[in-house]
Amino acid sequence: MNDIPNMATLEQLLSDVRDRAGIDPAIAEAMREAVMICRTSYTVHAGLHLQLQGALGAIRQGRPDDAAQFIERAIGIQDRWAGRA
Repeated sequence: MNDIPNMATLEQLLSDVRDRAGIDPAIAEAMREAVMICRTSYTVHAGLHLQLQGALGAIRQGRPDDAAQFIERAIGIQDRWAGRA
């Protein structure tokens, strides 16, 4: 196992626990939901990364208005994920 904790490691641990918790449906369901949160956060991070890469590209091309739009979308993604939107 990787020495550095990360989302993939957390997801694997949660999956292992979920598989072992099969006798208690409430625990198994909680573990399923936790795994889905991990998977969703991958999507959030990918979306943020894509928007920020777009902003960087726009800055390099001298398009500050486009860069600002990419950054605003990244902030919107983060706000929705954090429950602020």
